[in-house]
Amino acid sequence: MVQYIGEPLIKQTGPEGTVWSNRIATAFPVAGVIVTTPGIHATQRQAYTDQLDQNRRAQAMPLLSHAQRMDIWLEAVDLLVEGENILIRPDPDRMDLAFKADELLQDLAPRQRIRFLFARNAKVRDAINRRGEAWRIQPLPRSKEEMRRLIVNSPVAVRGRPIYYYCAVHGTRILTYAQFNGLGVMSDDDLRLHLGEIAALGRGRNVRGWPEMALFMTGETLAADQLLPREVASLDVTAMRQCYVDACRRFAEAVPLDYQHDDVDNPIWRNPMYRALIAQGDDTLVDEDLLGLSDEYSMQIHWLPGARMEEEELIVDMTPTDDPAVDAIVHELICNLTREYNGIEFINMGKVVRSMSRRGSSSGRREVFVAHFRPRGASSDELHVIRFHKWGVRERLDEGKHMLRAMLESEEYTDYILDRRLACRQLGMNLAGRVWTRKIQERYDGSNRAHHGATIWSPYVQRDYIPGIASDKAPRARLRDPDYAAQLATALGRAAAANIIVGRADLHEQVVFDDGDEILVEDAQGGIADVVVADPTGSFTRFRQPLVEDAAAYAAPVND
Repeated sequence: MVQYIGEPLIKQTGPEGTVWSNRIATAFPVAGVIVTTPGIHATQRQAYTDQLDQNRRAQAMPLLSHAQRMDIWLEAVDLLVEGENILIRPDPDRMDLAFKADELLQDLAPRQRIRFLFARNAKVRDAINRRGEAWRIQPLPRSKEEMRRLIVNSPVAVRGRPIYYYCAVHGTRILTYAQFNGLGVMSDDDLRLHLGEIAALGRGRNVRGWPEMALFMTGETLAADQLLPREVASLDVTAMRQCYVDACRRFAEAVPLDYQHDDVDNPIWRNPMYRALIAQGDDTLVDEDLLGLSDEYSMQIHWLPGARMEEEELIVDMTPTDDPAVDAIVHELICNLTREYNGIEFINMGKVVRSMSRRGSSSGRREVFVAHFRPRGASSDELHVIRFHKWGVRERLDEGKHMLRAMLESEEYTDYILDRRLACRQLGMNLAGRVWTRKIQERYDGSNRAHHGATIWSPYVQRDYIPGIASDKAPRARLRDPDYAAQLATALGRAAAANIIVGRADLHEQVVFDDGDEILVEDAQGGIADVVVADPTGSFTRFRQPLVEDAAAYAAPVND
């Protein structure tokens, strides 16, 4: 049972969502206590030890020594509330405390609503991955609307109004000119409260060593501790007001005009605020490059419940997501992996939410998953890409075919994919080193009513992840380097030679090249060592015509 100092963390849960008592809270998981009193994490730690001293005083016991207080404070875990989620900000050296806090919070909210920050820290990342819980790392927004929502939901208060945009990564409160300038309409007492608060925060650092407050877009022109004098709250009303007016003037002079009005719908203001709230992405929330994935995968993977091994028993995380069909697929993929390896320490599964290719959408299945796992006894992790076949039993049944014909054509298509890969390799195409073809069991629920509810087998191809960057996403800055540009043109030329021979094209006979399948593999010096084709989709569609007819299509990527 959770004990509180302050109001319960969750006031109520209703049809309009969860109502929280405070955006900031501190958990003492060993004692089973959560502090929600208004303030910052440091003052909530103080409130807990003050409560302990009050109890000790009532029992005629000696008060806590400074050393005892410090030991207790080190047992605390920072909590943040963002939207419907509770975020845990762990100490990388005390992940045991973070996981105890997680257990404590599960008495209040479902696991899918409890997330972890600081995923860029190697200790945090490894501890979470080993539990098969990469899906519980708080993700970065993936769209403009999600970025907007992050900013709109970020304001927090300390003792007064919620005038600060809160960076959950560092625990720093960001004060904009517009919010500061708006304080002038307050009463004298309210203004005194807020100015004193801002002066103190501007000189403070939190328990993790980050500034308690920062000024938005002032650069090096004006620091937070220079905005107001330390004694501003003790000045008489006239002097205090004059001090505030002077601070507004200096704040305005330090902030470019575009950033003097808070406007979440204006990308000029929204984008730098977003970067400030995620600490420029250099500390956590999450990024797919944590696993060595290239930038093209950044914010494109939706991590899902995985699995871990405990005392020779595989513990599969059965936490439901919003999509039962995806839950079922992931469970089957995890089972396949555990059958193929002689023990796996953990498995993290993710679904690619957007196509990495520039090709337009077409019929057939398009699901792509990423599996991150460590075989038992291995010194490093493995990263595989899983792509379901475009035409499986489900798609054949949807065409109105009977079950036997659908199964036979699905098997023929699998053989075709493997034969196509072999032919491409023999004709000089540089392909991914290893592929596996596997199947999962699913229930059919498509348009062929005669087979509704039938068990079907859905095939997929699994391959090693190719470290590198897709050729069509080569960084513009690198292309300005003549040496790099020449290397890229040469590498694309080699890849184009095999591509044009096997006639890769779409169903409209448009050339398929440099659209996301060609991966640039760099050497230790950052030069281009090779081009690997991840998937030879469309091969042998257009190979009978004179090769010169497609020359312009292959020159286009180099010219672009």
